Amino acid sequence: MKVSAFLKVMCIITTMGVLYINLQMSIYDLAYQGKRKEDRIEKLAENNVIMKNDILRLKSSDHIGRQLLVKESNYKFLGRNNVVEVEEAGASPLSGLLAFAKF
Repeated sequence: MKVSAFLKVMCIITTMGVLYINLQMSIYDLAYQGKRKEDRIEKLAENNVIMKNDILRLKSSDHIGRQLLVKESNYKFLGRNNVVEVEEAGASPLSGLLAFAKF
C-alpha cells in the first residue's frame, strides 16, 4: 500500500469520524433544547393555573363585596324601603315585567 493511498484512506476515516461526532453532538444539543422547552412549558402551564386561580378569586362575589366594604365608598346595600313589591295583575307572564318596568 502506497503512502498516498494510506493517507487518502486515513483522511476519509478521519472525516467520517469527525462528521459522526458532529452528528452526535447535534443530537445531544437538540435533546437539551427540547428538555429546556419542556421545562419552560411546564413553568408556563403552572403560571397559567396560578393566574386562572387569581382571576377567579378576583372575580368572585366574596372578593368584590369585601373590596366594596373595605373602601370608604358611597355604595349602600338595599334596605327594606328600597324593595319594590309587584302585585300579580293577571295570568300573563309579561304582566309582572310590565308592572316592574313602569316603576
